[in-house]
Amino acid sequence: MSRAAPLALALCLLSAAALATGSGFISYTKLSYSYSPRDIAYAGGSGELWTEIGGNPFAVPQADFDQAVTDAMYAAHAGPPTKFTTNPGPTARRMFHVRLLFNGPPSNSSLICAGPPPAVPAPSGGSFTLYAAFCQDADSLAFLQAQGDSFSSPTDPDFREFIRQVTAHLFPPQNPQLFRNSPGSCRQNNC
Repeated sequence: MSRAAPLALALCLLSAAALATGSGFISYTKLSYSYSPRDIAYAGGSGELWTEIGGNPFAVPQADFDQAVTDAMYAAHAGPPTKFTTNPGPTARRMFHVRLLFNGPPSNSSLICAGPPPAVPAPSGGSFTLYAAFCQDADSLAFLQAQGDSFSSPTDPDFREFIRQVTAHLFPPQNPQLFRNSPGSCRQNNC
């Protein structure tokens, strides 16, 4: 094997790394004992689910960012087809909502759904900490914390995929907490 082959391989790897866009990961998730996959079926039963978005890590208008996020969420969850929207119609079941806080103040499953969303600072170049929850009134049914880094825009395919993963974690098809704490009753009631 010639000495040029390892050099060519190294250059290919460096080129691929230079072309790579942002990445994100979910660092913490928590499901409430009361979460059931039936919650999203009921919450989205009208065809819409109220989605509150605080913050915006990109230098785009908030409305454009909100639309990109809610579009990426569509069909990324277990449950019926549901349009995630910041402006739900009158038939939306407002006792349920999703709250996404990009670069907001630190939060947890006990605080995130309570009260109005906090004010969130200005954009930070595509890097962020995300706190997200599926809420029933002021209670969190599902909560997660995630981080994202160096996404180019809200239409970046990697950012869209990241939002899809966040959505899937907020609406899992099963709640392992239910199986762990009362396996007989959950199977009988199709939890």
